[in-house]
Amino acid sequence: ELNQRGVILKKNDPALTVEERKAKEAELAKQRKQETEQKRKDTILLKTYSSVEEIDLARDRNLQQAERVIQDTQTQLKSVQANLDASREHAAAYARENKPVPDGLQYDIETLEKNKQDLEVAILQKRTDAVELRARFEEDKKHYIELIQRASASAKPTSAK
Repeated sequence: ELNQRGVILKKNDPALTVEERKAKEAELAKQRKQETEQKRKDTILLKTYSSVEEIDLARDRNLQQAERVIQDTQTQLKSVQANLDASREHAAAYARENKPVPDGLQYDIETLEKNKQDLEVAILQKRTDAVELRARFEEDKKHYIELIQRASASAKPTSAK
């Protein structure tokens, strides 16, 4: 649309093709689905916790549980390491006497090394999980505070003048 001087006032978008219209509808459907999912998550968050302190307590309980698993795994690791050291010493004794290491002992050493490696990986994974857990709870706490502030702001009556 042009004014009397020929200056563009409004530019009309061209009609969408069938593919563009379908893509736009799909995008809108996807957006509605995301909004619905976010509302569901918000409702769950608000129903699960009654205060910020409760979120902190839940985080601490979960982190304590993760720490117990790490400690138990470290205890297992120490035991495996002791058995591995003993088996290696036993194999070294054979080597000092220029005798071949028995297949069973070699198998035990390989198995213990694999167990040790698996336990070390499990400890690292559990520590990573704990960091992620802490971050998730921190995110939930921030979002919870936002939801509470939004709810209290919308609940405040507006003063009439």
